[in-house]
Amino acid sequence: MKIGLINIGIGNLHSLCKFLNYNKNNYILIENEREFDRCDKIIIPGQGSFNYSIKQIENSFLKNSIKNHINKGKYILGICLGMQLFMDKGYENSINLGLGIIRGEVIKLDTNLNIKPIPHIGWNKVYSNHSSNIGDKFKTILENNFFYFAHSYYCNLEIDNNCMFTEYDQLRFVSFYNKDNVFGTQFHPELSGDTGYSFLKEFINL
Repeated sequence: MKIGLINIGIGNLHSLCKFLNYNKNNYILIENEREFDRCDKIIIPGQGSFNYSIKQIENSFLKNSIKNHINKGKYILGICLGMQLFMDKGYENSINLGLGIIRGEVIKLDTNLNIKPIPHIGWNKVYSNHSSNIGDKFKTILENNFFYFAHSYYCNLEIDNNCMFTEYDQLRFVSFYNKDNVFGTQFHPELSGDTGYSFLKEFINL
């Protein structure tokens, strides 16, 4: 099994590579569309801006390859910005169309009381509601555990039973999404210690 890490000059590749090397996972850095067929699973790493990153994906001709990977039923994980790129559009710096894989948009954090700072950086809890339809293994790893966040924007999407959530000030936002073969985390599992590593192992072992 081979893991592909999208490499468009952004994202926390170092920490992900460190995790994959430690666990002796076979992986490659994807920089062109020809490399997709070599991979069973794809990870789009986080960090960076929405507008720059989606343009890099388009300029590298990776957009259709990402969609084809999903249409083939292969697993994909978007981390932080990677999850945001799944949305229809984002408003960071300018309005840009995303990958259109998940119905929603990426908007700036706006804490109601302006007590807590933006960006949201640090450890925070992930939880589900009564209607969450998340697989038991992932739900066990994530439910009421703390993960590391670093973001100024979040995914505003139609809330359904494929989501788990996090609260910051009075704002509740989606911090985990899974439907079929598409996974997204607003948190950084590669920076979240043993619990984050457990999540990544579970994804890789799917």
